[in-house]
Amino acid sequence: MGEVTGTAIGGLGYFIGHMMLANTDLALFAGLIGLGIPGIFFFFATIFFGLRLKHDEAILAEIKRLEEEYDNTVTYFSERSSSYASLAEVAFLYRDNEAFGRLINKTVKNFITYGSHKDIFLFLVLDSIKACHNAGSKKAKDWLKSLVPFIAQITNYTDGDETRHLPKELSETLSEISPELLKSYYLFTADNEDLFLAEDIFPDLIKTLDISNPVAEAIAKTAIDKDSIQLLKDRAQKGDSYAHKILSENENYFGILSFLEEEYNPSTYLKPSTKKTSFEVENIQPSKLADYFESLDNLERESFLIDWIKHWLEPIQTRKETFEAIKAILHEHPRILRYYEILDLIIPYAQEFESPNRVFELICEANIHGYGWNKWWTAPKHTYKRWETLKKFFPERWKEFIFKTIGRTPYDNKPHFNYFMPIPRLVEYFIYFNDLTTAEMLTEILVKFTKNLMGNLRLEEPKWVSASEPDLYEVLFSRLLWPSPIVRERTASAIAELLS
Repeated sequence: MGEVTGTAIGGLGYFIGHMMLANTDLALFAGLIGLGIPGIFFFFATIFFGLRLKHDEAILAEIKRLEEEYDNTVTYFSERSSSYASLAEVAFLYRDNEAFGRLINKTVKNFITYGSHKDIFLFLVLDSIKACHNAGSKKAKDWLKSLVPFIAQITNYTDGDETRHLPKELSETLSEISPELLKSYYLFTADNEDLFLAEDIFPDLIKTLDISNPVAEAIAKTAIDKDSIQLLKDRAQKGDSYAHKILSENENYFGILSFLEEEYNPSTYLKPSTKKTSFEVENIQPSKLADYFESLDNLERESFLIDWIKHWLEPIQTRKETFEAIKAILHEHPRILRYYEILDLIIPYAQEFESPNRVFELICEANIHGYGWNKWWTAPKHTYKRWETLKKFFPERWKEFIFKTIGRTPYDNKPHFNYFMPIPRLVEYFIYFNDLTTAEMLTEILVKFTKNLMGNLRLEEPKWVSASEPDLYEVLFSRLLWPSPIVRERTASAIAELLS
């Protein structure tokens, strides 16, 4: 309609211009003047009064329709942000300031969000929730339920690399925190034929069953997958007679179930050492340590020194000389790769030869060099051992330890408190030092922050989250619909046994 209106007004202006200027000096330009005057009028009217043609209204209506479509589309946040930005640009050109402001706001909300590739943040939040639950928190179930929508659709707004394992991680977490919800989760995935996930969930369900209950026992009899059978074996080894009975019956029926395991051959991944290790630590006296250490191949040094410390540091007679020899080595080689492991070994003996403050600094150094706050880069046993030492000898300095070590690395010893909150280690740390309140506060922040990372993404809560707890019979009868004929047969046999 905008084109028709413009053509009509232009034609009328052309005609009037010729009529009014026919006998004047401007007659030659009468048509152009007749077209130009209404054109200039509409140009300035559009600028100053926001005058819109019907064509413009159609475009603005399309902007609103597309905005609603984007609001309800679950996809990568980068794509959502780009789509909103494009709409905002069109809204700006058509001077719809309200829509422009709204769309720019949504652009920004979807710009700083959950990462689409290898973002493991939700794994760490789940670990924090489990830590609080194990410490006696009553808030864990509600936190977990609030995260379910984000986990259920994780592969729709991420590429699934690493993140595709989150639904299984949710299953393991539910087995600890809310077994009743786990039953609903399993039934929902099985009924919706998400069979790979349902198969992953089933072992966690087996883990929670009280198989002294006849119906639970019947469900366990349908277990033929490797993980479920291993769980039953573990229970049988711990003296569970019901688990032993189920395994015996299945083995009498099938024979002994075995699964092929892929053997790990480290030689496939590791290059052989160019020099054969041939040291005998007991023959190297502390006075000879420095010279012998320098003579070793770089690949052997750390292993040798650790073995040497374990041998020489414990005997009281040689302890002081040994300690001084180790200090000299560390002074000359401060960048030694397993520096943190060496510190962990000498810290228990350092109190005999160092001031309390220096021992505290050594604990801090070990944590920094061992990346003690990072879940993925350190062995938990090393981290927890430092906490144990700290609690035993420096119970009043446990908060100072946080500020001395957090946000620091061996290569950047300046703290970065403005963005760094290591989870779940920090939550576990507060729990270890009997401060569950602060641990709960941090976890609450993590859950709220997760919601903020979702921008304006609309995710519905799966129905199973608020459904009533299913009966064990529902779980048992759902196994009759499992694709595997063996599972269906075992289920039918178990039901027949119950009825008899």
